[in-house]
Amino acid sequence: MNDATSEPADQSPPARSRATKIATLLLIVALAVPTLATAIALWEEHTDKAAALAERLDREAHSIRPDNPPGPESFYPIEVVDRQPIVEGFRLIDADDLQNTPHDDELVLAVRIGDEARAWPLNVMTGPAREVFNDRLGGRSIAATW
Repeated sequence: MNDATSEPADQSPPARSRATKIATLLLIVALAVPTLATAIALWEEHTDKAAALAERLDREAHSIRPDNPPGPESFYPIEVVDRQPIVEGFRLIDADDLQNTPHDDELVLAVRIGDEARAWPLNVMTGPAREVFNDRLGGRSIAATW
């Protein structure tokens, strides 16, 4: 419908102002950032699920069966608490110097290797920072734990 009194159809609209262009760009960015964040979160979830599935399939492949006896490849420990620090460099007291400690009714963890013996009172071994004692006894390295 182009008659003689109307303007030509090929005339372009007036140029957008700089402020309008910036506002449009900011709107695009405002819409894109949450979309990108969602895409990243979905990718991480997918990656975690894929890793869990791969581990499950690996465990199933190495599961203990009559045709697949236990071995290092079928050992999957699960840590449920943080690792405790190992106690080293503790002071040893000769049994003759103890006087009345430990008491007769106190529980101890005792080890004898050859002619050497060592005892650790359990009340000393109990606590968040004293659960494993590294020691040498009878020429061997040992770990005492409670």
